[in-house]
Amino acid sequence: MKATKTLTFVSLASFMLIMACNDYVKYEATPFYSEDQYEIISQTLNLPDALDSYDVFASPFGPSNDNMIATVGRVLFYDKELSADGTISCASCHQQQLGFSDNVNFSKGVHGNLTTRNSIALGSLGSFDEEYGGQSESVPGLFWDERAPSVKAQMEQTFANPDEMGMDLSKLESIVESKPHYQTLFEIANFDGQPINDKINTDNILTAIETFVRSLSTKNSKFDKVAINDGELFRQDGFAVNWNGFSESENRGKLLFSQNCSSCHERQLLPFGFSSQSNDIDFFNPKTVANNGLDMKYVDQGVGTFSTRESDNGKFKIPGLKNIALTGPYMHDGRFETLTDVIDHYNEGLQDHPNLDTALRTTDGKPKKLNFNEQDKSDLLSFLNTLTDTDMAKESKWSDPFKK
Repeated sequence: MKATKTLTFVSLASFMLIMACNDYVKYEATPFYSEDQYEIISQTLNLPDALDSYDVFASPFGPSNDNMIATVGRVLFYDKELSADGTISCASCHQQQLGFSDNVNFSKGVHGNLTTRNSIALGSLGSFDEEYGGQSESVPGLFWDERAPSVKAQMEQTFANPDEMGMDLSKLESIVESKPHYQTLFEIANFDGQPINDKINTDNILTAIETFVRSLSTKNSKFDKVAINDGELFRQDGFAVNWNGFSESENRGKLLFSQNCSSCHERQLLPFGFSSQSNDIDFFNPKTVANNGLDMKYVDQGVGTFSTRESDNGKFKIPGLKNIALTGPYMHDGRFETLTDVIDHYNEGLQDHPNLDTALRTTDGKPKKLNFNEQDKSDLLSFLNTLTDTDMAKESKWSDPFKK
């Protein structure tokens, strides 16, 4: 939780402009399967006979994205046979009902090995594509230390990691190519606008998974419905005033969040972020990592492990907060079981590490204390609970397509 000035409203004109730009690059192709194709697919998969609409927004510099490729990616995302021992899929550590996270400190990988960090929630953003779909240097990296510059790079490392999927990438093609349902799906799909004619390769496999993951979006929480559908965000000082669709507790929590947490977390609540009165927030080059005072001495140095810079020690990725009530335990090592534990940490538990983020220090350089009373904690929890999107947790197009 970070301190900043109260958030202001995003102009309706800016919102409409952004949505118009997104529509301009959205792929709309929705081909149907032939009867023979659907018969082959249905032997293994529970897919609808018409394509789901994934609303994937394509970066002008990124790979071709369409609903068919996202469908292929969905199947690959849930396929346990793509791991070294046939027991782990991407979805094993990123479960839909948990906001595409896991509910344990460290997830189980192949051969019973445990991962070394907590599973990051893929469903924690208003739009995964808008957060990670670009190619510029300002796009945040993936993993807790942001060492992967893209979803494809992240997937390559995940497949190869002996504690995760333990798969030799050179074997992926033969595994996928041996399955009739994949032969059919890849035959239909177009990558970069060209039919692949049954040609299955590692790059197309990774592109398909990337397209599926980039389609993840959460826009049906109570927060979204009140902020956008009810137009509350577009009122003068829209975030600072009480919203008619919120309870008294939720409104008090919203204000506490705005005053104490938003310098790190505001831009991720909606796909297009918020405008702000704070001069220390750059929405084009946002702060994406921080040392939040977990320890004086870190076993895991986070970004510092990757960069080798002492100034990066103890810094970790700032996660999105959408579906936060579903994605515990929290922090890179899952040390906090509940959101109350997280609030207590910021309330009175910050450690005076040399790299502690400046937003968490007082003007005299000491670690801040929120000094929340029990009512404050309860109100902040009420607001955070409005970020839960129950529709995402059960949406069929993001669910396991394999027949049991």
